[in-house]
Amino acid sequence: GAIEPAREAFGTAIEAARSIGDAELFARAALGYTGRTDVTPGVNRVAVALLEEALALLPNGDGALRAEATARLGTELYFESGPSRSDALTRDALAMAERVGSLDLVAYACSCRHFARLRVDVDPRSRLPITERQIELAERCGPSEVLALGHQERFLDFVEMGEGGRLEHAYFAFERVVHRVRQPFFQWTLGLFHGLRALLAGRIDEAERLAHEALAIGQSVGTPNALGAFSAQIFAIRREQGRIAE
Repeated sequence: GAIEPAREAFGTAIEAARSIGDAELFARAALGYTGRTDVTPGVNRVAVALLEEALALLPNGDGALRAEATARLGTELYFESGPSRSDALTRDALAMAERVGSLDLVAYACSCRHFARLRVDVDPRSRLPITERQIELAERCGPSEVLALGHQERFLDFVEMGEGGRLEHAYFAFERVVHRVRQPFFQWTLGLFHGLRALLAGRIDEAERLAHEALAIGQSVGTPNALGAFSAQIFAIRREQGRIAE
């Protein structure tokens, strides 16, 4: 969960890779700097520049690193005005991952493709098969952040679809994976979902307590999304309390 020290270390690796002209090492360091699970609100221009530089250095044609860097660039451009580039990059990355044939890589590319399609004008039912495939492939590889991402994304689809029973099943499946991978980012996300379930069940005071607990976890691991997610939760809670004027 120590994001900034990790980025400093990856920054050192990036400079070392530049100095010796090692394209593969540079791409791995750029991916490490950008991260695999969290997405910055807005567009992280530093991360985008590093990923684009990595793609310029890597050999043309299909390759695992090129597919992963393309997929991650697509998610990092999610908040760019107009979704067309994010959509195209994640679509192309998934197709390349399929050609490369690595199960873990295809599962990760599915995750990025799902994220790029997580928009109000996209029917969640059209996204769900992407996530289901991601989970099925990732489960073959064992517990991982890719598997956790899949369960996290499926939960969000069921929220949007209003699928109460399936939502509960998805929550407990996600919870089991989070306990196995033991990554702070997913512990924060699980806390958010815990609070959401309390809110949906009408346990408003509990939902408020859980929202504060999730905020503390998110801030402790340095996710830039912690305060935004907390604000959304508190807004919904205050609305239910009749205190929206606050």
